[in-house]
Amino acid sequence: MDIKDPRLHKIAIGVLVVVVLVIFWHSRFYSKYESELDQKQARYEKILTELKQVELKAKSLKGLQDEYEQLLERYDKVQMLLPNEKQVAKFLMQLHTASARTQSKVVELSPKSERSKDFYKISDYEIKFSGTFHEFGEFLASVANFPFITNVSQISIRGLDAQSIRADQETNFDRISLEATFTLSTYYVKKDQKLAGIQQ
Repeated sequence: MDIKDPRLHKIAIGVLVVVVLVIFWHSRFYSKYESELDQKQARYEKILTELKQVELKAKSLKGLQDEYEQLLERYDKVQMLLPNEKQVAKFLMQLHTASARTQSKVVELSPKSERSKDFYKISDYEIKFSGTFHEFGEFLASVANFPFITNVSQISIRGLDAQSIRADQETNFDRISLEATFTLSTYYVKKDQKLAGIQQ
């Protein structure tokens, strides 16, 4: 290797110029923006982390919304058992149907005062019934199958003596052999306890 070789001098000068330019660029431009680049890098990483958290929350929220909709669907089915408001007409129609189906007679129906519980109200009706023992059993079974919750309480049954038993005028077959009085209760949700949907 010849130190006096002009090509070697040109290469050395070229390398020296490149080194000087790199040092000049680093000190003049890169170092000036290095701290800013570090800040931007840190901010980028923070935003990326927050974005991942948002994605996870969005997946979680979607799952919660799906679960809420399933529960709401189940609630709608159960809501028929415990209505949002007092349904007197529906109750009377069901009572009439039960009486007609069992060929018995609801002699008297007296509404009593409403009672209030935790999240619902109770409407009581005092009912006087006449028919046979079999009809009374069928009638109570029909009441148990109403499409909403009902409860029978304070049952008082009085069997009629032989002189009091009379033939049913319509069929001239069945004989009214008992009179019963009982309280029939229906339930409905208080206004301020109704389930509100999610506002979207």
